Amino acid sequence: MNTQLKQLREERKLSCARLAEEINTTEDNIKLWEEGKLEIPNSTLKDLAMVLSCSLDEILGLRQEGYTGYCSIFAREFEQTSGRDIIAYYGGVELTFNGVEEVQDYPIDEKVAESIYKCFRHRYDDEESWGKWLIIETLNNYILFINLDYLKSAYVYSDDKEPAPTFYNPEIYRILTDWDKVHPESDIQEIAKIFDISEALSQGIKSLVQELEANDKNWNSWEKFNYLNIYWSDGSKSLHFLDNILCSDLSEFQDGIVEVKFIREEDEGGSMEFINLEKVALIEIPATKFWEIRCQEDEEGNLINYRDLSIYLPPLPRNNNQN
Repeated sequence: MNTQLKQLREERKLSCARLAEEINTTEDNIKLWEEGKLEIPNSTLKDLAMVLSCSLDEILGLRQEGYTGYCSIFAREFEQTSGRDIIAYYGGVELTFNGVEEVQDYPIDEKVAESIYKCFRHRYDDEESWGKWLIIETLNNYILFINLDYLKSAYVYSDDKEPAPTFYNPEIYRILTDWDKVHPESDIQEIAKIFDISEALSQGIKSLVQELEANDKNWNSWEKFNYLNIYWSDGSKSLHFLDNILCSDLSEFQDGIVEVKFIREEDEGGSMEFINLEKVALIEIPATKFWEIRCQEDEEGNLINYRDLSIYLPPLPRNNNQN
């Protein structure tokens, strides 16, 4: 299987020996993977994504656009080496809303920064094409539905100006989304088996979860990665479980298929709540869970193949005969 591993390694000026040391393997394995003579195990792929600061899709050559969590100054060097377009970490955007006291701050990449600029710079030249909502995807696992009627300001800043909030590789968010599979007594070996990752990565993520829990007594991974937050125009906030019905309504809204004024939340007991979007200032949607449900509900099964749609798309199935 052909990969972009060699290109990614050379862009980052890493030798085979150094990369092998970073992921605890041999130089021979690195060379065989780069030549396509040996398939990269799933667990090793995720380690490579961490070390190279990229997505699995980029290693496997499934994305037309490059992606990196590195800032733009490094990405420009990668572009010069490879001759391909690379989307880099840009900085952040602070959003303030009428009626909402809390200021929201999100890390974003260059593509999102450009889309925000185009929206506000050209909105009044082409009002109908933008409508009253701006939808963007952040680097910390959110899809944001921003109601421009309530938006007071959007402060976009580069990492040269100030650091944005912390964010992690998309594969980290994929694991955290399913962290409820881990029991409190699970050891590193069990965690590695659950997620098909290396023990080193298992230890790193377990330490990260412990740090998040220590810094926030109300931390709940299930709520964080499976519920969406709605910030209402009156300053209140509500939490809603992201199921297939709610995801379907949000997808129609995102795709502009119909003019959506209400979205639905239904529980197993038979009740249903209709949420009036006219009264909503901001919706934070966990991106990994959203794309997971969208791909599961896609009857034709084609959505998952459009890899440039999002860095949070579920991974494509691979052969299991890996060594």
